[in-house]
Amino acid sequence: MATGPGCWSTFEVWLAIGEKDWLPRVDYPPLRIVRFSTRTLADGVDQHDLDGVEAHGITCRNGHAAVSFSPHDQNNGQVHVYDVNAVSCSEGVRVAGNPGTGDGGTFANATVTGATIVSGLFAQNPTGALGAWRIGASDDCLSISSTAAYKVTMSGISCQGF
Repeated sequence: MATGPGCWSTFEVWLAIGEKDWLPRVDYPPLRIVRFSTRTLADGVDQHDLDGVEAHGITCRNGHAAVSFSPHDQNNGQVHVYDVNAVSCSEGVRVAGNPGTGDGGTFANATVTGATIVSGLFAQNPTGALGAWRIGASDDCLSISSTAAYKVTMSGISCQGF
């Protein structure tokens, strides 16, 4: 029996949010919302930089992105991804960045080596509303933000059907 995220189902998901945060509205899964002060939400949370991370054999089917570099405000070291396979995903590889909203983190040395990205009709595409998705055709093979404060070196990328 497979275990891990995405391999099991739960009857509800607990979600901690701030005292004044907007209340998410989703049909599924059922949510149990608990509100905490800013101090309580941050208590016991340690921020660690990523460095020396390698990932092999990443797969995405009918999802959002097989690989997403999104450091927010965190400055990271080396992250290397090998052998990516994405079929019918909104984006095969995503490089995010938006310093205007505090998303100014970096990766010192990030690479993607070897990726096959195939467009499809059942991708999980963002709608623009926070947390909202629509199912439809793949958007991009590679999505690279012009506001990213870092570079991801890519080689051996095959984009099919875009």
